Amino acid sequence: MSTLRPSRPACFIVVGSLAAATHMLAALIIVESGLASPAWANVGAFACAFLVSFIGHRRYTFQHAGKTSESLGKWLIVSISGFALNQILYVSALHLFPQIFYLALLFAVTAMVAIFSYLLGKYWAFTHTLPI
Repeated sequence: MSTLRPSRPACFIVVGSLAAATHMLAALIIVESGLASPAWANVGAFACAFLVSFIGHRRYTFQHAGKTSESLGKWLIVSISGFALNQILYVSALHLFPQIFYLALLFAVTAMVAIFSYLLGKYWAFTHTLPI
């Protein structure tokens, strides 16, 4: 019996959305509880979202059967690179658009960085070869 499986991009969107929701919720909790400014809260929120992202993408999006330690290390590099880009864009947006709600800016920046993460996940982190 054959089962229908969603496309890889569709799985990436679902898992990424869950990770992004985790990220947004963690940022909201950190900021609204007074623990940190939005820029610093983004760092803590990233750590929370990373776990959701790695487990979901490894298991569902890319169905990677290789060593967990290998894919974890690669996805950590992808995620930290994406986060660095996210943080640069987010802090810039906070300064350029102070009138816009901080979570709206975070959402927009995160959506832009998602394409970068998908491509590196698909072609490097959850594969055994690097495309040239």
